[in-house]
Amino acid sequence: MKVGDLVRWRQDNDIGIIVGWAREVVDGVEYEADDDNPKIQWFLYPPNDIDTSIPGDDPDLELLNENR
Repeated sequence: MKVGDLVRWRQDNDIGIIVGWAREVVDGVEYEADDDNPKIQWFLYPPNDIDTSIPGDDPDLELLNENR
């Protein structure tokens, strides 16, 4: 998965576009996304806030259209 890909999360059929990788904040320190299990930042349709709760390797995350 990469930025610009159109994806669907099968558990609730949310559809969105990946807009980045989530950063984690631990004890007030911001870290880059965990390379072993990065969480996508995606903008959902219908419009909503950016969601960062889904790992990029979640088996329920389906690639609908790849950004080229």
